[in-house]
Amino acid sequence: MSKRLNLALAVVAATGLFAATTSAQDKKSVLLRTATSLAYVAPNGAAAVTKNTGAGVMDAKPAFRRLPNSNGFRIGTLFTVESPAANNDGSHMQGALTISDLTETGLAHRGTVMLPQLDGERAFMRPLIDYGRQLTFTLLVAASEDNGANNNPQPIAYVADLNGTLLPIENSTRGAGNIQKPTNLIQLSGAQDDQQYGPHSICSLGTDGSGESFLLGVQRNNANAYVMKVKVEPTATGAKVTVPYLKKVVDNARHCRPQITCPQPGIPYAYLTTVEANNQPAEVGVKVVAINPVTGDALGAKVIAESDPDGTKFGQGSLYAVQNSGLVHLGNGLAAVGYQVSSNQKRDNGNGHGGGANMSVLATLRISDMSVIDRATGVAPYQRHAFSFPMTFGPGAGKPAVAVMGGSSTGTGKGLIQIVEVDAVGKPVVATDAKLEVSRFSDVANLPARGKRNPNDQGAGFLNGIGGIENPGYGKPQGFLPEVRTFFLSALPGYAKDPQQAPETNRESLWISLVPATWDEKVNAVPGPVTDANDPGMRGPQPAATAALPGAGSDAGAGPGTGAVGLPVLPTGETNTGCACSTTGRETSGNAAALLGLAVALLAGRARRTMLRKS
Repeated sequence: MSKRLNLALAVVAATGLFAATTSAQDKKSVLLRTATSLAYVAPNGAAAVTKNTGAGVMDAKPAFRRLPNSNGFRIGTLFTVESPAANNDGSHMQGALTISDLTETGLAHRGTVMLPQLDGERAFMRPLIDYGRQLTFTLLVAASEDNGANNNPQPIAYVADLNGTLLPIENSTRGAGNIQKPTNLIQLSGAQDDQQYGPHSICSLGTDGSGESFLLGVQRNNANAYVMKVKVEPTATGAKVTVPYLKKVVDNARHCRPQITCPQPGIPYAYLTTVEANNQPAEVGVKVVAINPVTGDALGAKVIAESDPDGTKFGQGSLYAVQNSGLVHLGNGLAAVGYQVSSNQKRDNGNGHGGGANMSVLATLRISDMSVIDRATGVAPYQRHAFSFPMTFGPGAGKPAVAVMGGSSTGTGKGLIQIVEVDAVGKPVVATDAKLEVSRFSDVANLPARGKRNPNDQGAGFLNGIGGIENPGYGKPQGFLPEVRTFFLSALPGYAKDPQQAPETNRESLWISLVPATWDEKVNAVPGPVTDANDPGMRGPQPAATAALPGAGSDAGAGPGTGAVGLPVLPTGETNTGCACSTTGRETSGNAAALLGLAVALLAGRARRTMLRKS
């Protein structure tokens, strides 16, 4: 492991990731800090966070598009927020949309639009947002029991303009012109069966006739994985929304949270990653499905990470591959998929993947046959509820990379991302110190678990980000972070102030952060700490840097391993359980043997190539 890790670090250094220590003498080392800003401050509650009260801000999902006739960008962040008043079913869940602009002078927030308060216990969950690329509209999707069908949550949609003003949907299932109630996407598909459907991901297909289309990854009844196509067309009075197809792509997919990736230039297929399972936690594994975006048909599939529920395949105890992230295209026919592996001992109700140690894994694939090239373990800043996103990273135009984002389980730790580059043959290159700060506070378990519909010891908060937003201030003498070409944009819920102040009644707020992703090749970039985006020092030339890349701090775990070897240490300050909530601060692992078995099993699986099998 030592030789492999040293080699990985050497490769990373050669790519310029540690520019401060490997820079040419004629280049200036510049500190490029993450710009963060409180986009929405949730008021504290009068009582403690409990079931259905909400945690303030939860599950924030960002999107962006270029502003018409401008070099600036509109950023929209859709999230579940706590309403001060309960609805008819005692729930405080409500949808909210924060509007922000990125211009050459920095990041400015235009305000937050509270969507209509809906009925039902699960009133507004799993929010998704995307913009028209050519047309000026915003598509807002969520799961809601207030869907005009029954009390099962189903995907609902609003259409808004770029300012967040809701537009009438002329063919709405709730009646033409009714902007207070959302349209039901399942009903529009013509396949209404009164069952539960949860939207979990969205991506843009771009222009489609007179409108624009999007793909959604959808979970049905916590049992099947579906893909849905949604088309939005502008009308004289608002919009028309249709659902050309809703198709099942994996039958046995318990607790699957399907993640969809739309076609890329030269790659005509969409890809959906999902958990395949008959039980919870997943006893089969993580699967990748190639999708025809025109018809929604599954063209082929492979399990790229196999579970070992009985401990019989590898002889190292029960191991489960869970929590898949979306497929990340890396160019040259390569891709990557992030997921978690859990050494679970089943919970009392037989569900969840708590009770055992967790490890984040990144698998690199060949797109042509979805075969696994290699795996890196322990890649996330925190080994719980990690999510992987595509980004371009490095000097100049940068190179395709994976941003593995993690957050604290207690709400008191930072939001962080680990950059993972991939070499020409598909080997993941992970630098142990390359953890970039995203926010001062983050929470993937504590308040989201307590404030949702789940029992008080189970639940998760979902972290979201998106790469590739250009910096309008690039190259401008007094522009915003003028050495930065592009950013990775994140939207993380977290405390607005010291969480120890009235901790029982604190609610979490919305942090929008811009992490430098590519930069002027004439400088040596040294990633810096999170800094207020409104700090005057963020405009104009950035300060010289002499220090090496800062460490992640005491909240982050030990470094990753490559090739599925090594025993990563669980993050200090983090619980070892999966979807179980803990507020007890620092905990130590009681499952070291299980983690060791996990790593050994992954290595054995790679050697045997039994991790791959056709559906």
